[in-house]
Order: sequence, then C-alpha cells, then structure tokens
Amino acid sequence: MLNFLMNLASRSYYQYNDINDNVISIILSEYKNKDSLESLINTLISQRPPKEVPLLVALLLIVRGKFTSKEAEIIKLYPTLKIEIADYLVTAQHEHIALKLLESINQKKKYARDITSRLVFLYVRFNQTDKLQESGSLAYRRTGDIRFMDVLKKELTDETYQKVITKLEKELISESADPDLMIRLYKKEENWHNLLHFIAETGSLELLKRYDLLLYKHERNGLIMLYLYLISKYLDEHLGDVSFQYLE
Repeated sequence: MLNFLMNLASRSYYQYNDINDNVISIILSEYKNKDSLESLINTLISQRPPKEVPLLVALLLIVRGKFTSKEAEIIKLYPTLKIEIADYLVTAQHEHIALKLLESINQKKKYARDITSRLVFLYVRFNQTDKLQESGSLAYRRTGDIRFMDVLKKELTDETYQKVITKLEKELISESADPDLMIRLYKKEENWHNLLHFIAETGSLELLKRYDLLLYKHERNGLIMLYLYLISKYLDEHLGDVSFQYLE
C-alpha cells in the first residue's frame, strides 16, 4: 500500500489542492515515513505547477515538524509565498509552525498588516499575552482598526489592558500622532473621564471644541475647568488682537 500511495503522489494527474486531504498527508499519518516523504515533496516542488507550490512547501514543513534556522532557509526560497504557506499551516492545524514562520519574517520596526493580523490571532491561540499586547497595540496605531483593541480587551486582564491603554496614550502624544486614535477608543468604551484627560494632555483647544458637547453631558465640571485652563494658557501665549479675534 505504501508503494502505491508514493507512486500516486508523484503522478502528474494527481492534484494538490487541499492541505488536509491529499495523499502525502495520508502517508504521513499512516506510515510516518518522513525521509522518503521529504525527498518526494522536494521533487514535486520542482515539478508541479506554481499554484501547488505553497501547499507542498507547507506539507514539507509539516513533515519536518519544526521551524528552525534550516526551515527558515527553505522559506527564503519563496519570498512571495510566505503568507500563503503560513495560512496552509494554520488550516492544517499546525499553528505552532505557522507562528514560528511568521515571527521569522516579521520586522518589528516595519508594520505589515498581513503578518501582524495573523500574529495577533496566533498569540491569542497560544495565550502569549506579552507578544499580543505589543502586536495588537502596534496594529491599532498603524491602522486605526478598533477590532485590534477589542481583542486586547477580551484577552487581557482589566489591569493589563489599562496599562496598554496608558502606554498607548503616552506614545501617541509623544509622537504627535492622530489624536482620533485614542478618542475613538474612549468614545467606544464611553470612558468620558479618560477622554477629557487625554484632551487635556494634548493641550489642544481645537480638539476640546470638537468634543465639548459630548463631554458636557458626562464631565461638565471637568469640561469647564479644562476650558478655563486652555483659554488662559492661550491668552498667555498669544496676547494681542489675534487672541481676541480667535475667542470671538
């Protein structure tokens, strides 16, 4: 039977289009004949149509059962197929190999949504909360997609989530980033106190004017005090006709 299956796997008419339902997976599950399978898959990769290559490379990694520097060298041969290979590994429930693959191609200083979004999913899967905090927060800063913060809120403890929020706020202020990233988050959570505090930290009178009606309903006294402070600060910095024209 093994010889029959090995022969079938190499036939030109046999198509590889399902990572979970193919003759190589059957051979691996029934016979554990890894050495012969590696040789066969390497031959197939060089012979089969390009559309089948990502699946075959994923099968090769599954047969090897790990992702070390040697497997990383294999992946370098397919620079445009890495994401697709990782997706096949996840579909085949070999998430631990997919995680290692994605981490090997992830450049922390360069955000790549296709990679980071998959890493967030896998960090949740393996309960790697430290890495989840970093990747989820970075993804939100770069995309503004509130779903990343929803994942963090769901997966982290309340205390840890609040630390993430505090750190994110400081980073956005120090980078002079789009303030709407934090405002969108605080509005969604109806966290009016932190919204008021964040606007105060930015020192922006224009920003306060945009949200004063909303804050008036929930943080009336704080809103009034912040207006007094920011107007006083503005007058101190812009005394003269320009400031009075602005206030009118």
